[in-house]
Amino acid sequence: MNANKTIIITGANGFIGSALTAHFSNKGYHVRALVRNPLQQSSSTKSYHPYDLNTPIDEKQFQGANYMIHCAYIKYNVENKNANELNIKGTKQLLNVSRKCGLVKNIFISSMSAQPDALSNYGRQKYTIEQLFNTKNDVVVRPGLVLGNGGLLKSMTAFIKKNKIVPLIGGGNQPLQTLDVNELAIAIEKIIEKDLHGTFTVAETEPVTYKEFYKALCAVIRINALFIPIPYFITNITLHLLESMRLAKEISTENLLGLKNLKIQNTENDMNKIGIKISGYKDTLDRLFAIKQR
Repeated sequence: MNANKTIIITGANGFIGSALTAHFSNKGYHVRALVRNPLQQSSSTKSYHPYDLNTPIDEKQFQGANYMIHCAYIKYNVENKNANELNIKGTKQLLNVSRKCGLVKNIFISSMSAQPDALSNYGRQKYTIEQLFNTKNDVVVRPGLVLGNGGLLKSMTAFIKKNKIVPLIGGGNQPLQTLDVNELAIAIEKIIEKDLHGTFTVAETEPVTYKEFYKALCAVIRINALFIPIPYFITNITLHLLESMRLAKEISTENLLGLKNLKIQNTENDMNKIGIKISGYKDTLDRLFAIKQR
């Protein structure tokens, strides 16, 4: 059914982008995966092409395509101080070429933290990029905390295994709403199949506190970790110091600001429109770590 449909995925080497590439190629779509270093092996359902937000676009990569999923993103930090400008410029170029080549729909992977008054640069930047998309036809997807073999979950799992501690920043009462990266892929597939448009927040409907989430994570990885409450201001000072020394790895000041600004989102209506039910965090963690332990 999807053999003649072509999807362009930017940032296809990243955590979410690689999961989307695998999902849609397995569903019979042809995926044109745009990546910085195209070293992967192409096949009948996917091909890898060089792309960077900071370089001109080869329009041939867009010819004959039907959809674009935009995942590529340059993180702002001391090494990438012009990241905001590059993200905006690069996205505008992508959309101009997409519209010129007549793609049916453009889909942007944003974030639940995307708000005009977000505390983090990441949240404000994602919101600014959202405004470039025409949601009368295009789609903005705001996923919650995406769980899988990558992203923040992978970093924090490694941190807990190494240090046997969980820092409860601000007491650990922040609300988290999660989803499996494969459920995100299914949600996007359904959005395409139903020809939906607009902005959709995709995550489990019931939030869990930061503390309870990491209790569940420690249980599935079988680590008896020490939970240590740490005030925001101490964490902020420590991270700024580590970042200045380029030693911060598992968490950054951007993560901290995003965590501080978390708010419960009502996702039920969007889930009903898409036609998907998102698994609870415990089921997702059980599934992910059962796969790893096979």
